[in-house]
Amino acid sequence: MATGTSRRRGRHRARAVATRILRGVRDFQPSAQAVWCDPDARWRPGQIMPHGDLTSWNSVWADDRLVGVIDWDLAIPGEALDDLAQLAWYSVPLRLPDRQR
Repeated sequence: MATGTSRRRGRHRARAVATRILRGVRDFQPSAQAVWCDPDARWRPGQIMPHGDLTSWNSVWADDRLVGVIDWDLAIPGEALDDLAQLAWYSVPLRLPDRQR
């Protein structure tokens, strides 16, 4: 069972991951000819390039430091909240430990 300290450390780490990724993609501007995995996706001003599958298994770590994010094939124009919500869904323990799978 996770202790309060390890849960806080996990939340801090998830927040740090999200912050680094959002800073990295906020200024990206795709070309007008960009083709997306979703044919209905369109770039609009104010959007970012969310990862689309931001989870622990798509992050690369060296000790406790995030050194990369892989597997960007689902990235399409969207909102920052999209990646934050997905990261929280997979990273924040919202169930009791005996019910997590």
